[in-house]
Amino acid sequence: MAMTTCRECGTSVSSAAAVCPHCGINCPSAAAKQNQVTEKTIRSILIIVILGGGVYSCTTMFNSTDNTPHLADPSVTALATCRQAVRQTAKNPSSAEVPYTRDIGDGQMHRFAWRRGEGLTMMNAFGANLDTFASCTTSADGTQVTGLVINGISVL
Repeated sequence: MAMTTCRECGTSVSSAAAVCPHCGINCPSAAAKQNQVTEKTIRSILIIVILGGGVYSCTTMFNSTDNTPHLADPSVTALATCRQAVRQTAKNPSSAEVPYTRDIGDGQMHRFAWRRGEGLTMMNAFGANLDTFASCTTSADGTQVTGLVINGISVL
């Protein structure tokens, strides 16, 4: 640790000291003051980046003409539609765990599948959450479920 002179009282202080032990002034050395300014600058830049990203994501999420959600990839909409459809078939929809999975469909439809043990759980008649397997198919735009099979039973 290097020693320097306090800019206020002139006594010897550590260059890393935040406060002079003799006179109590904040940032007694020029190096400490520079570090404090740098930290404030970095914090300010981070806050601006975070706020700017939030504003950008909120403004690009909606079409400007009709204020409807705009998603670049229809498989995102399709997955949300399927997760909701699977959840609604449960005895207790709020307890159903429907994890994210990848789209295995083609350009004409979206298809999602959850194999047993991949995190899809639904409550049985006794109140226990059990591993479940399911598959869900949607239209090309992802807004309509066209097929839903849960534990080998066609629901739709």
